[in-house]
Amino acid sequence: EGLRQAAYTVEEYFGGRLNTGNESDIDRLAIAEVRMLTGRLPQAASVLEEGLMNNVKRPSLSYMLSNVRIAMFQQSITSNASGGMTADMARLESAIDADPNNPSISEQAARLLTQKIKPTKKIIDALRKQIEAGITTAESHSLLAKGFYLMGNEKEAIKNWEMAIAKNPNDAN
Repeated sequence: EGLRQAAYTVEEYFGGRLNTGNESDIDRLAIAEVRMLTGRLPQAASVLEEGLMNNVKRPSLSYMLSNVRIAMFQQSITSNASGGMTADMARLESAIDADPNNPSISEQAARLLTQKIKPTKKIIDALRKQIEAGITTAESHSLLAKGFYLMGNEKEAIKNWEMAIAKNPNDAN
């Protein structure tokens, strides 16, 4: 009950500033964060998408929208009838559309391999671009290593474990 009341208060305060001459990114980010915390992911995405209308460049909104869409993607991962896993790839692709440089995208792409879910070409391309740009995380490479190991590709597994250690030598998991 307390969280619901706090969410209402935040939305009322920051929502009153939207679409006035005084709106800032913080207003939309606060509303989106509260909506995420209360499990209203589509509504969180909506307030961010409104702020990005007309191709306005607002990097903090794009990054948060990417994170919201990643959360929606994570919710779509389920077991299928044959005992494997499935996911709504369009949701991860929409996170790429929002902010292709969000390093969480490479983590999600790598996680697909560990769950034996085949990523789409767009997701693989985004992962490759992030690796080439050096914006992947140690977690991304650790997950890639695990995925390659599970697929029997020890050479790529070792390469990615080495990259994970290089990115974060204090956390060699």
